[in-house]
Amino acid sequence: MSSPTLIIKNTLAHDKKRQAALHAAIDISATMYNCFFHAYALHLMANGQPFPDDLFTVHELDNSEVKALKSIVNSERDLSLFEDYDKVTTGDRQNHLAEKVLVLGVLFRSWFIHRVRNNPKMRDVLFDDRDTVGIPFYYLVESFDAGEDWLREQINTSTNHYEANKIYFDTLHLNRITRSSALSFWEEKGYDNYLRYLNQSWVKVFVHEVEFMLRFNDVSYTIYNKMDACVSSEKKTGGFHLELAIHADYDHFYLIPNENTAAFLEQYNTQHQRSLIERSAVLSLEGHDKVALTKKSPFLLLAVMLPTSELTGKTPLAIMIERLQELQSEIALRRHDKSSPLSIFSDAKNPPDLKDLIPKTAPSASSTAVHPLKSLSDLLSMETMEPLVSAHVLKPPPVESVKPASSEVKWKCQRLTEKETNYAYALYGLEQKVREFKELSEDGKVLRYKEAFDEIDALHQNLKSFWDDYSKSDKKEKAYELFAQKSLAEIAKNRQRIERHRGCGQIVTNLVLGVVGIVIFYFAACAIKWAFNKHFFFKPNTETATIIQTLVENLDKLKTDEAKEVIEEEVINPGLGSECLLPFK
Repeated sequence: MSSPTLIIKNTLAHDKKRQAALHAAIDISATMYNCFFHAYALHLMANGQPFPDDLFTVHELDNSEVKALKSIVNSERDLSLFEDYDKVTTGDRQNHLAEKVLVLGVLFRSWFIHRVRNNPKMRDVLFDDRDTVGIPFYYLVESFDAGEDWLREQINTSTNHYEANKIYFDTLHLNRITRSSALSFWEEKGYDNYLRYLNQSWVKVFVHEVEFMLRFNDVSYTIYNKMDACVSSEKKTGGFHLELAIHADYDHFYLIPNENTAAFLEQYNTQHQRSLIERSAVLSLEGHDKVALTKKSPFLLLAVMLPTSELTGKTPLAIMIERLQELQSEIALRRHDKSSPLSIFSDAKNPPDLKDLIPKTAPSASSTAVHPLKSLSDLLSMETMEPLVSAHVLKPPPVESVKPASSEVKWKCQRLTEKETNYAYALYGLEQKVREFKELSEDGKVLRYKEAFDEIDALHQNLKSFWDDYSKSDKKEKAYELFAQKSLAEIAKNRQRIERHRGCGQIVTNLVLGVVGIVIFYFAACAIKWAFNKHFFFKPNTETATIIQTLVENLDKLKTDEAKEVIEEEVINPGLGSECLLPFK
């Protein structure tokens, strides 16, 4: 038997270890009240654990914003969007762990809620288990039925299932309530209402709800209270143990590192703390569009962290989706246009006047533009409060490279239409898949990844070649017809083999929709309809087949005056030495 002295020493040693752990706890972003979900994502990443197979899957209780996010980020590979953006804008691939965690927070909220939805034990506990839940659903029903007004005043600070079922509680007095009727409502509607409400990005998840999610998903965890060192713990065999600390006053979570995860989590902590500095710098500027200012920051999702009062009526998740779409589109446009002298302005609806872009002196490029990796806080002038300028000044071409032809030179400024942009991004999606299979094939473990890489890479190279030829053409009817027929034939030739590989079916669909969607010429529409029918890409009676077939059938209904549309040529005075300025739309 252990002596009292030994027990005391062990207890003191344990307390010191716990205090050291609490002191080392990493602060986690509270953006969209997702601090727990951010912490869980970091826990998996720091321990080298894979994400759940259905993390990116659309679930039944997902709202339209969550579905929209998953349409952009539908695989782990899509999280490299931030590094891809760096690559095309600066040539370097920076680490964007903190931005990825913000996206993963939304995905893990959806995933946890989906998991507990089909767990009858959690549903029953939340209905009427006062030993586990401070204020379960049926206790609320009884209290409201008894007219306990004090509960109505206090309820919003302690539970979410009241707010999720507020209409039900507000009409309790209209019907006779029994335990049976309350249970029937809870099982049929109330529980789903609660989880659907919890799946919204602006809803705070309380500590007891986090415990339920962990416990009913068999996650081994310990939660320390930073104020009084109380412990909640659930030990499970196997897997990595999750250690969290919580500031009980406002239900904010911290992640406790260990010797194996400390270095990884420190990377996150550095980026997160820097983002808070950037956020403060933006908020300090009065009279400016804060969302626009955040786009000058190297932290690519800074706008998501702004107070909702600065988001012009939009939710932080809607702002996140818009920003990801902007990054996607700019990547596609820059890759399409990397050999062209066009300038892209990603954060303005209209390009600046040309005279405003030409400095009186000849400064260096770095002195006239905000470098994507330069800290926003380093660029803000608190004294002058001047807005940042992101326009790039284009140098005129060398004199010897301009061949005099006439007093006036016509330069065609080929603006990508919205539909052309969609196709460019569909090609980018295919390129992402090529890179994914290339990385998997380099491991040498699975032969099918090598085969997938060879097949999809060949398809991408050919489609890219057809697209480049079309982009360099006059984009008139014959050029489009040639581009479309060659592209559709190439997709048809490879479709069955390509669609065998995971995640490629939707990419093929996007490419076909992109090719067909570009058409504006009447006769070309008829030719493409023939090409489509000849190759018959998709099985009948599917949603995809219906969408594409309807689209193709409508092509020959285009008015003949639309067939006469051409891309206007812009005449630019060569004396200015300037090139076409292309706004990003």
